[in-house]
Amino acid sequence: VLDQAHDTERREPLRPAGDAEPGVDSMGDAMATVRADQELREDLRRKGLKRATQLSWKRSADLTAELYQIAAGEGARVRVDA
Repeated sequence: VLDQAHDTERREPLRPAGDAEPGVDSMGDAMATVRADQELREDLRRKGLKRATQLSWKRSADLTAELYQIAAGEGARVRVDA
């Protein structure tokens, strides 16, 4: 779920939403903001690449396996190292 947010420097158009209920208009506004602001686009691109380094298919598979085990009542056996 996405929401619009503001920080002290400038508008951060997309981030995980708290209690807000974003709509089509807010998503469209966020996309227009990103399209119009090259500096913001570059900042978000850099942040996205940095975040991508924290993700892996192995971690995703381990967490999925753990959830299946919990759902099956077997408890968690798989441990993720990071």
